[in-house]
Amino acid sequence: MSTQSPATRFLSTLLLIILGVFLGISTAAGTLILEPVRVARKAPSEEDKKGEIYYIAGSRIGSKGAKWLFKKQALVEGRVGELSLVEEELNQWMSSSYESRRSRLELPAIKMEIRAELPVFRIANGMFQVGMPVEYSSFGKRWKIYTQVQGSFEKEGDVFAFVPQRFYVGSCPIPNAQGISRSFFYRYKNSFEIPEDLQHAWANLADVRIEGNTLLLTP
Repeated sequence: MSTQSPATRFLSTLLLIILGVFLGISTAAGTLILEPVRVARKAPSEEDKKGEIYYIAGSRIGSKGAKWLFKKQALVEGRVGELSLVEEELNQWMSSSYESRRSRLELPAIKMEIRAELPVFRIANGMFQVGMPVEYSSFGKRWKIYTQVQGSFEKEGDVFAFVPQRFYVGSCPIPNAQGISRSFFYRYKNSFEIPEDLQHAWANLADVRIEGNTLLLTP
């Protein structure tokens, strides 16, 4: 079994993807990756965006997330009735499932250090977002790059799956959202050890959909 933390395994995957973007797309793409995004608490209007890329993180705190443990148990037990989850519940669930919210990956060969927190979920306007701010330092310089994947859920075979629609590394949109983005997300998902009872519960869901700012699960 790997001794790396889930976030560290994910960082290794993310680094490979970013290097692939640098090498496989263009120098311009590399510049966009390093170009800072606008970090905001709420989404700006289309007029205020002015072509800039924004990162809006989901909320981790607040009373809205207090029932996550009860809802997790309801999901695992397959209780009858629709189960609703908001981003605060998902983020508190994630934070409570792992000992550390921060992870560090060192790459001595290129004198680089990478630091990241656990992913943050956001649900807004019918879209599900997985975001992670990652800090890189090398040769005395530091860069903070925000990675974000946005999409929805669709049934693939007998199981519902996340389908990426937009994927950004920094300010760089990654093309082929249904190819590269999907590969990225599944690599990301597989870097976390999901308990068997949750895997079983998810596989038995009859419906998964997003309405507004809520993820709805139907056993």
